[in-house]
Amino acid sequence: MGYSVRYEILPLDPEQFEGDDLEKLQQECFEDDLIENADEYGCSYLAFKTQAIPLTDEEVVYLLFQASGKIVASGLLIDIDMYDEVDEDGFVGEYVFIGSSIATFDPVSLAEFQAIDPSVKAFGNGLGSFDGAKLPALVEFLAPRLHNIDAEEFTPQEWIAQQLEAMAEQDEEEKA
Repeated sequence: MGYSVRYEILPLDPEQFEGDDLEKLQQECFEDDLIENADEYGCSYLAFKTQAIPLTDEEVVYLLFQASGKIVASGLLIDIDMYDEVDEDGFVGEYVFIGSSIATFDPVSLAEFQAIDPSVKAFGNGLGSFDGAKLPALVEFLAPRLHNIDAEEFTPQEWIAQQLEAMAEQDEEEKA
């Protein structure tokens, strides 16, 4: 089976994440909620009201989070859990991330991002993609801007490779 990775930019829901205080958003949503509240398997969960990211069992998504027209965080999306019914707050499911892959950094403007990946023409209201071949340049750009993780520990390429390998191993075990 062929496993793959996609590289996406997800605009955060303005109803869910109000205001222009990006530092507060990074602290409360990403650092407090996603990193500090990882479960015993190392997974973190972000509830959503509309499923914006299609995901198959054979892929993972390296995700950049956009808020107020800037990229504010990143993480490795490994699964999506859909609820049986909409909860009392209007959420329909949760994105599942590897908790240790969540990174916050000084917000990145569109112009800064375009210097790394000129194929990205705008940050929009819908899911966008970026060129995965530009990931090493993005990692180098973000390294001195990181908030919650040391540059030596910020290794998205390794996280992706490890996750894809784990998926292949699990598939082999299930076949045996």
